[in-house]
Amino acid sequence: ITVMGLIYMTAGVLMSALKVVYLEKVVRSVRKDMGMVSFLFWLDLFMVPILAPWAVANGEIFEVASWPQRTSAIAWGFLILVSIMGGLRAYSINMVVKHASALTKTAADIFTQALTIYVSLLIFNTEASTMLHLGIAVTVAGFGFYTAIKYNEKQKKKAKKAAIKKVVEDNDNEVEPFLKPSDAVSHRV
Repeated sequence: ITVMGLIYMTAGVLMSALKVVYLEKVVRSVRKDMGMVSFLFWLDLFMVPILAPWAVANGEIFEVASWPQRTSAIAWGFLILVSIMGGLRAYSINMVVKHASALTKTAADIFTQALTIYVSLLIFNTEASTMLHLGIAVTVAGFGFYTAIKYNEKQKKKAKKAAIKKVVEDNDNEVEPFLKPSDAVSHRV
């Protein structure tokens, strides 16, 4: 663990969270005008002017011509499968942001990353340091704490709605007297 590593990791988490907050804002603003598939299409189209120059600058575009598997149907099948899975992931992220908060999505992402680390440790039979286990434990504890807070907020909202509904029902069930006090006074005269 180095100071620069901690700074880069903190900056990465912060930028990721800001990205999701911005995505939530954009998704909510275009929700009525276009569907999620249309949104993803236009998003991908607008990424081309950013990614194309980068592919030329770092030489990746020229490596495609010399790719040994460029004639392999299996390699292209995997490439298409990964592309479809990436599209489904982007679609699911946007759907989560559409129906939940950006903070909920970010918390779920952090928990998913921790789970991915443990699964990869098991699959690749890799030893983990005590610091890694502590970091994941803090991550999972933070996710649990956040989930408990969200659950309590949801329960409070449900209880408040139920109380309001009960008051409204009680008011609707009250029986009005046949003669109101003001009516009784007017009949005496």
